[in-house]
Amino acid sequence: MSLLIALVSGLVLAAVAAGSRTSAAFPGYEAAHGYDAFFYSEQPVPHAAKLPEVASATPVGIPLGGQPTCACSRPINTEDFGVFEVPPPDLPRMVKLVAGRMPDQSDPNQVLASFTLQRDDGVHIGTVIRVPFASPAQRNDALGNEAFTPDGPTVDLRVVGIEAAETEFPNTNTPSHDLYTTQAFEREDGARSVTVYADFVRLRHGAADLPHFETQIRARGALSVTDLDTAASGIGFSIHPQAVGWWILAGLAALVGVIVIAQALARQAAVESDTFATLSALGVSRRRLVALGMARGLLVGVAGALGGILLAFVLSPLTPVGEARIAEPSLGLAFDPLVLLSGAAATVVIVLVLSIWPAVRTARTRPAAETAPLTRPSRVVSWLVKAGAPPSVLVGVRHALERGGGRGAVPVGTALVGSILAVTALCGTAVFGASLTHLTRTPALYGQSYDLTFGINTSGTSAQAAQMLGSLDRTRALRTSPPGPAAT
Repeated sequence: MSLLIALVSGLVLAAVAAGSRTSAAFPGYEAAHGYDAFFYSEQPVPHAAKLPEVASATPVGIPLGGQPTCACSRPINTEDFGVFEVPPPDLPRMVKLVAGRMPDQSDPNQVLASFTLQRDDGVHIGTVIRVPFASPAQRNDALGNEAFTPDGPTVDLRVVGIEAAETEFPNTNTPSHDLYTTQAFEREDGARSVTVYADFVRLRHGAADLPHFETQIRARGALSVTDLDTAASGIGFSIHPQAVGWWILAGLAALVGVIVIAQALARQAAVESDTFATLSALGVSRRRLVALGMARGLLVGVAGALGGILLAFVLSPLTPVGEARIAEPSLGLAFDPLVLLSGAAATVVIVLVLSIWPAVRTARTRPAAETAPLTRPSRVVSWLVKAGAPPSVLVGVRHALERGGGRGAVPVGTALVGSILAVTALCGTAVFGASLTHLTRTPALYGQSYDLTFGINTSGTSAQAAQMLGSLDRTRALRTSPPGPAAT
């Protein structure tokens, strides 16, 4: 009985803890690796970190290049691909290491790759990505988004770790696919390529400081400012259904568990009815017999709750999953005292409540119960007898539907009701799980109604835009949406 309670309570507590961990994953990531905004500039912006609204700033160099190549599952899209040069002390602050190790800062060819490159393009630890960079003589073409063939250094970059940065998580925008280089790369190859700059900043008062900060930083040469807090809200919104799914799963598992445990307690009480009848014959009062049954419920409840805590703790490394697992600051064993201790207390209380009726009913047992006649036969059995059903069917149906008497009595009614409710709960769990999987795999259902976005840069003409849109309309692989203002 204690093992059964431990199994049920452990699974329920693990699901509740998984929901709480999923819900807190991205806020925890934001606290450790998040920023409020970033801005682009052609040249480093001096003293950006000293602005009154800025709590901290991370300067990043972005060397511009062409189409990267690798032995990947599909070609890397240059539209959302970037190579970042981050100061070594700031790299652990800017990214979370998901797998592998941090690059050796003395090696110009070691890089971190984003988890989006791993997920979408098949990049893994050990993959070599060959990236051609623009030479300083191509600066105007590179900054003007003109088509050109890079004639600067071509570098073989070997992936030694997988990372997760804030801009790589999916929300309503296309996630980026990035590489993070070393100090040796910046020293040896950065000077031979065209580099633009971005500063990732944390503001003292978050989004409230953004308007004034944007005014100040544009006056100092920033080309654009991007609000990361709004994007972070979209990321949290996309992860939240997973947390709700865990909690609903916990509720369904708890319902099934209560039904099973209630049946088990009733059957155990029926088995012990002979002992209670003997104790009653020896003069033990009914109140004390009820207290004995409740003490048994308390014992198995406490033992099962402790086992449930242990099982939930052992299962904790399996959660969270998906993007929440990428964002989770610390994977591995996790002990959530609020969930596990309060859940264990609830387990003991529920077992005690479920023990009340079996204890009361068993305390009423008398020695003559064993010689009492069987309960009246089931109407279903009587109907089958009249219909001429074979003996094997009659025996099976009789055992299934008739309670019996004496030592052979079983709680048939609760067993039937419990079985119906358990099957209903299991079917509900399966349907909900399939629905949640469909939701998380269909971005259009939570706000992203497209697969990709692209457009013509500011140097393009209206004729070029019309030509591109006409070509898209004739592409059978695409279902195009009406053009926005920027494309008309």
